[in-house]
Amino acid sequence: MRSAATLWLCLALLWPAQGAAGAQVPAGLDGFDRFVEQVMAEWQVPGLAVAAVRDGEIVLCRAYGFRDPERGLPVTPRTLFAIGSVTKTFTATGLAILADEGRLAWDRPLRDYLPDFALMDPEASRRITPLDLVTHRSGLPRHDVLWYAEAFDRAELLRRIRYLRPTKALGETFQYQNLMFMVAGVLAGRLAGTTWEDFTRRRLLDPLGMTSTRLSLGAFLAAPEIALPYFPGEDGREAIAFRNTDEIAPAGAVYSNIEDMVRYLRFHLDGGRLNGRRLLSPAGAAELRRVRVRLASAAPRKTGTEGYGLGFYVARYRGHRVVRHGGAIDGYLARLSFMPEDGLGLVVLSNLSGGNPVPRLVAYNLYDRLLGLDPLPWAERRRTADRRRAAAKDAAGETAEPDPPPLGALPPPRALAAYAGRYEHPAYGDLRIEARDGALSGRFNDIGFALVPWDGDTWQVPETVWPLREGLKMTFLANGHGEVDRLATPIADGPTYRFNPGDMIFRRAP
Repeated sequence: MRSAATLWLCLALLWPAQGAAGAQVPAGLDGFDRFVEQVMAEWQVPGLAVAAVRDGEIVLCRAYGFRDPERGLPVTPRTLFAIGSVTKTFTATGLAILADEGRLAWDRPLRDYLPDFALMDPEASRRITPLDLVTHRSGLPRHDVLWYAEAFDRAELLRRIRYLRPTKALGETFQYQNLMFMVAGVLAGRLAGTTWEDFTRRRLLDPLGMTSTRLSLGAFLAAPEIALPYFPGEDGREAIAFRNTDEIAPAGAVYSNIEDMVRYLRFHLDGGRLNGRRLLSPAGAAELRRVRVRLASAAPRKTGTEGYGLGFYVARYRGHRVVRHGGAIDGYLARLSFMPEDGLGLVVLSNLSGGNPVPRLVAYNLYDRLLGLDPLPWAERRRTADRRRAAAKDAAGETAEPDPPPLGALPPPRALAAYAGRYEHPAYGDLRIEARDGALSGRFNDIGFALVPWDGDTWQVPETVWPLREGLKMTFLANGHGEVDRLATPIADGPTYRFNPGDMIFRRAP
């Protein structure tokens, strides 16, 4: 890969105080470039940027591959990437700054600050706190389709949350939730008398010198140097469209480069301070890292997750405490992590999403080297896991095709016109069904999709149209007079359907 694109060293970030030694790659990193290039080639990652900090000094800052492979444009230290849910750390940090100033109490009822906010359960609405928002303890499952469809602005999303069904009681358990971080951003803006975007820029980005970082898709697209988004395809990788996350920006709409992100990393490693300027108290910084929710880790023991703090996961890596958060949005994966007790931290940015393991593999390999440990064979472990998953799918007869109808499946019992109409959900909006040319099709807000018979009154989506996934079932329900008046579908959990709360009921509009 080095022959195809320049490998950039971020010399601009090596402050004069570090002297010439700052530009020298530590001996333990010999061979690191080769490792990165190998895993990028294997998993077909177009571009990547990585930086590492030790004891406040930047020991590595590199850019690899292409921001635009078709035009042969390389990634540089100034190339902007979407960082996805790493954004949540900015939102939690902003609230910690407000808590420092006495404008926010983490355990005070949220309604004291946002009287217009409501959940489906009135008691939960009264009791939920800012702490619940940033520790994923609202009781709501993901409900990502609500924002992923790009049908509603932030104010309307805030209003519609009250119609979302929870799957757990408030505070009962950890359920990752993007909408609650959007609410946390609304809270930060409300307390500061402005918007989340303005507050984040004035109180974090500008003081840290993160002048290239953008907080909206439009601003990102207008930047002089951006990485284009890619997704794994059947024959390699494919270019995909940009995803607009402006409406839930506090959960996932920061766009940054390695030059800016290394400043943010050093700020957290120094407990809320950068170059002698303190933005967050030591106590406030410690609160971000303190485990509030214990998590059972499904990861290998050497990388086990202990729990979640305020916008950060807290984990162990080969006996060392790691504070981290990853980010994934269409076409991009990012990883921010640091070891407070060891004075180590790193950032990895890439422009391939999907099952891209490279940011994680690069992070583990880099930590092994910086800690002076023999690198573990993480890439080989991933290859082995991929082979086992593929073999298990083959053995189970799984394919990429939608579910075949069950044995004894019945044909649709009604004329197609009986299904046609507009169906409404108070949170999710409109779902329109149309009968034309002997077939059914639908439109969810502005997303068009086909439907094919599956079993009786149940139909399925035959092809993925994000965020509606291939194989998604839609069942038409009839009233006591035999007239179709409802449509039930587990649309609520977007592309993954994890933690699904069950069917959402759309009612036929008059």
